[in-house]
This record gives sequence, structure tokens and C-alpha cells, in this order.
Amino acid sequence: MLGDVTFVPLVGVTVGFAVTCWLSLKQPHLFEDVATEVGYQFYAERLHILPLKVINHAMPFNTLICYVYSILGLYWLIHSVVALRRESVGSEWKTVGVVYVFSFSLMSLLYGPVHLMRIVTQTHQWAVLDQWFTLPFFGLVGHFLATQQLSPNRIPSQSSLLLAILLSHLSYLLSLLHPLGFEFVLAIHIFLCVSLGIPYFIHSSVQSRVLIAKATLSCLGFVVLKLLDLYLADVHLMFEILSGHFLSKVCDVLQIYYLLLILEGHFFGSELSSDAQRTPTLSYVGRGNCVKCGRSRKWFCYFCLQWVDTFDGKQLAPKVHLPFDIHILKHNIEVSGKSTAIHAAMLVYSGCSFYTYPDIPDYSHLSHSNSFVILYPSPSALSTSNFISQTSFDRNDSSSESRCDSFHDFCNASSLETLVILDGTWSQIHSFLEDSRIKNSSIKFVKLQPYRTNFWRPQGKMPESCLATIEALFYFMRELQTEYVKYYPDNEDSREISFLHKFDDLLFFYDFMLTSVVGKSSGN
Repeated sequence: MLGDVTFVPLVGVTVGFAVTCWLSLKQPHLFEDVATEVGYQFYAERLHILPLKVINHAMPFNTLICYVYSILGLYWLIHSVVALRRESVGSEWKTVGVVYVFSFSLMSLLYGPVHLMRIVTQTHQWAVLDQWFTLPFFGLVGHFLATQQLSPNRIPSQSSLLLAILLSHLSYLLSLLHPLGFEFVLAIHIFLCVSLGIPYFIHSSVQSRVLIAKATLSCLGFVVLKLLDLYLADVHLMFEILSGHFLSKVCDVLQIYYLLLILEGHFFGSELSSDAQRTPTLSYVGRGNCVKCGRSRKWFCYFCLQWVDTFDGKQLAPKVHLPFDIHILKHNIEVSGKSTAIHAAMLVYSGCSFYTYPDIPDYSHLSHSNSFVILYPSPSALSTSNFISQTSFDRNDSSSESRCDSFHDFCNASSLETLVILDGTWSQIHSFLEDSRIKNSSIKFVKLQPYRTNFWRPQGKMPESCLATIEALFYFMRELQTEYVKYYPDNEDSREISFLHKFDDLLFFYDFMLTSVVGKSSGN
């Protein structure tokens, strides 16, 4: 899989970089008429020597920032590879996400030495290469935004990304037609990114909007401060040290950093993520009274499972449609106000039954089948993958009755009708397991892969792999989706970019509470 990820960066960036280097440095006569600013008279920085030999140069700060480009690119290259190896869901969607991050990071890594040589040598050849290699940054961003506008529910193809990078490289040849050709081409790139970015901004989550705003301000600073470099030096002596050109490059680095965060959030931002566009609504809702018992509560009554009168849950809270029923068995000692199982009861559209121990269903009469499953890591528990493998799916024959054309069909074919979730502390769960209505049944157990909980309440000496109830339900749905994609990668819903986020709204309340309590979103 890693080989697929590195294909576009190596071809689109490395080969493009090699060709532009060869043309700029080995065939300089081709670009003699291109307008560039060569010479220290075009820069305001006048500080001559700093104690660090690595930046012992006429413009030390403008030299220093070149290293920052490469350090930032190297960090994100390593980060993207590590993130890919860590991902439990090897979907094409995430593969393309790594391609974007990898390409952008590689360009930042390569741009650092190019700009360094332009600053140090002050030669026309390196100035041309510096201009040339600026354009693919905006080309990659433009491609990402364009795909979101034209086909938001489809996975962007790596070949189209390669084409976008190569077209950005080729567009620099327009600079041969006019002295201001580069400025014109750069302006077109920036205009396309901004115009395509506005609709993306409107439909993004609040967190993404903040990052987009920061990236836009950084881009504005990059352009304006560079243009005002010499004028700022006349305003104050400080700008002969920390010059406008240097500050514009700082903004450029920040622009790259924020764009990488946006790409990461878009493709990877929700191993645990709720509907971030609606959760801010929760912060403006005060306490209200339960419409049934009249108790004062926040958003909903955890005893009556009803919305309070100050929160229109039917309109403001999402409704999650699960392909099977769920039974939530809550221990009677478990404090209802602390239980995240209540979230499922309030958010699942239908088929969610809530029981408080000892008043639970009798499962002892059930036959040994897949229709009822308990989500708990007992010694005999099957992994989700092994549970699914017990069903015979026909992956290839489109006419076969055993083939599944949708995720809903896939769940139905597994014979899973009801998922039983045990809600309580890990020590309380033993009461359920020793109860004859479960102990004497032939009901199967299913366990999850190991995940680290984001739950903010202390769990004593329990390991971080002990999940909150709503986390466990979320991850079970995610693992089912993973199995479906593995069996039917070419199905229409498998290829939709929103597919793996289909059940994110299960964490609607959980994510907001986590953000409020510990100051971070579970999506991070």
C-alpha cells in the first residue's frame, strides 16, 4: 500500500522538480527574458552577521527560513508514513489522503534548498527555479478544492492529481510570453484556490473553517508583506532586520502548515469525530426541564430518555440509522448521568431498547446463531472479522444471491439482528456475565480491535483500551464497515468518501463533552 501512496509524489513532484531543475540550471538561455529580481537591492534585510555559522550571510533571517520549509516538509513526510502504517482502515480514501499530504510535504522539503540557493547566490537561474516551483503548491490545493466541488462524494483519482501538478509546472512557460507572465500565472492560481475555497469553507466544520481562515490570512500576509518589503524598511528600522520578505516567508510556511492540517483533517480527521458543524449549537442551550418528569437537565433526561424543553432534539440532534437493533443493558449501580450509553438511546433512530439491570431480557432460550451478539471481550469472543467470515459472501458473481450490493445487505447477510451492549464499569460487567439469562445462553460474543479511549472520567487502574460504551458502539460499526469495504471494494457506497463517516453522529454528544471537559475534540 505504501507503494501506491508514493507513486504520485515521486512522479508528479520529484520528476517535475528534476525537469525544472534541468531546464532552469542547465538551459538558462531559454529563460533569459523571464523577469526576476536578482540582487540584494530588492531586499530590505540589512543585518550582516549572526553568531550561527549556518546563517552567516548578508540576509540571515531570509536564509534561516529556508531551513524551516525543509524541516516542516520532512516532519510531515514522516508523519504521513507513520499515520498510514498506524491506520486500521486501509481504504482508498485514506490512501488518497496520504498522497495529498505526502505530495505537499515533499514539495515543501524540496522548496527549502531551492529558495536557499536563490537567497545565497542571487542568480537568475535559481530565481527562475524558485518561481517555477512555487506554482505546484497552489496547483495541488486547487485540485483538492476542485474535486470537492465537482464530485464531493467520490474519491479523487491519483492520476488527476498527477495531471494537476504537471499542468502547474507547464503553466510557468507562459512567463516566456510577457515580463509579468509569472505574476499573472501565480495570480490565476491564487484566484482559483480562493474561489474554489469559498464553497468548501461554507460547507466545512467549524474546526476546518478556523484552519481555512488561518490559511487564507497567511496567504494574504505572504503576498502583501512581500510587496511591502522595501516600504516597511522606510517605516521602521526593525524591518531591516525582520524584513517584510522574511515575514512573508513566515506566512508562507504557516500557510503550508495550515493546509496540511486541513488535508489531514479532511481525510483522517475522524477516527472519532461527530458532526462538528452542529455541536457548537449545544453550547448555547441552557438547562431545561424534562418534558416527562420535569427534572432539570442538560439537553435530555437520562432517566426518562426524553429531550428537555429548551432543546429541540428532533431538529438539532442527528438521527443515526443502524442496520440492526441494539439492546443496551445498563447496570443499576452505574450512574445514569455519567453513562454514554444514554447517547445511543437518544441518537439511534429506531430499534434501540434500554434496560436497567436486573430487569433485562432472557437470552437463555436463544439458539446458537448470529442473530444476537454481545459486544464484550470474553475469552471466547470472536473478532469482528472472524464473526463476519462465518457468513459466505460472494464477492465476484453479481448475479449470485449471496452477493451484497450495499452495507445494509451486508449486515443482513451476516444474520445479525440485535447487538447487545453491556453498560457499566468493568467490575460491574461481571454481574451480567454471571447472570443465568446470559451465562446459560448460546449467544455469541464479539470483541473489538484494541483502541485507546478518549473518555475523560478516571477509570482507576483500568488500561486505556477500556472504551466508553458509545465509543465501543462506534468502533463496532467502523469495523463492520471495514469488513464490507474489504469484501466489496467496488460497490458504489464503498467508494463514497462519506461512507466511513456514516456513523460519526453516534459521537454527537460525546465529542462535544470531550471538547468542553478536556479542551480537545476526539477527532484530534
